[in-house]
Amino acid sequence: MSDNGSILDVRNLTLEFQLRRGNLIGVDDVSFSMGAGETLGLVGESGAGKSTIAFALTKAPGFCGQNHLRRGYLQR
Repeated sequence: MSDNGSILDVRNLTLEFQLRRGNLIGVDDVSFSMGAGETLGLVGESGAGKSTIAFALTKAPGFCGQNHLRRGYLQR
């Protein structure tokens, strides 16, 4: 648990994908925290990065090697 009582704390998360034609920022400057017993819903349009955030948080196999944390802070 972090100092502010959160069980999940994400600050300024930016994920960048390296493509043949250049880099693509898939998630840009996302911040949120979640306390014990709370429920969090990620809402957005198709392609907004909801699944990308979820995969990054769970460190899904094969996912984290294909992108990198450009900047930000994750604490579980």
